[in-house]
This record gives sequence, C-alpha cells and structure tokens, in this order.
Amino acid sequence: MKTAMLYYFMLYVTWPSTPDVFTLCHAGQPEDMKIQLSSLERKSIRGHSISLRDITGVSSLPSTCNMLLLGGGQTHLEEAWLEKARDQSVLTISENDSRWRNEVMIRLRSDNGQVGFEVKLKALSGSPLVFNSKLLRLAAGTY
Repeated sequence: MKTAMLYYFMLYVTWPSTPDVFTLCHAGQPEDMKIQLSSLERKSIRGHSISLRDITGVSSLPSTCNMLLLGGGQTHLEEAWLEKARDQSVLTISENDSRWRNEVMIRLRSDNGQVGFEVKLKALSGSPLVFNSKLLRLAAGTY
C-alpha cells in the first residue's frame, strides 16, 4: 500500500521542471520494503521512468532526487539529508513521528492496519513543488 501511495504522490505533485527520470531516494527501509519499492521501476510518470536510489551517507543524496523517503533509524543522517533536500526541489516523506519536522512535507502513518498520510503545509511554504488539490483532499490531515 505504501508503494502505491508513493506512486500517487509522484502523480499529484508538480515539480518546477519535469525530470527525465523521477528519482525516489530512500533511506532506512527494511529489505521487504526495498523489494516492494522496486516495483515502481516498472512504472512511469507522465511518460518518464522511475529510478530508485538507496542512500546511506550524507554525501550520497544525489542532486537528481525528486523524492526522499526516510524510514527512520538513521537519526544522525536524516537532519543532514533534509537540510540538503531543502536546497533542491525534493518531496520529503517520513514514516517516523519523531522525524515529523518542518522539512518533512508528507508523513506516512499506520493506525490499526490502516495506512494513510498527513501533509505538512508549513514545509511546503517557499517550496517550488505544487500539490494537486486531490492529494490534499486524500490526506488524513493537513497541518
């Protein structure tokens, strides 16, 4: 379900310029989630392919990232990745409540087996990314 949500985030967010390849960078994901994420590489967004990048170090966040998915467990690096993403047009997503900072635009959540997401509007201010109103209506909350 999370993989499908990530795909729809790519559909319902507009970047300032359309990339040749949509790159989803991810960190702290368990192996089963990495396998699920790999299914995205068989899809496309508006005729453009999707690429995955597993990042591990501060310098490993490439300038080609369009989305950054933080899975937790790497607190000492997450702040640096978010700082670096702030200077780029990167959609930031976290699965961890404690990482729900101003820089994280979308927080994935799971309540009683139900998967949903929240949008942090404050993180969007000043960002060149545009969220489609459909995405905002589907959010469990906007803050």
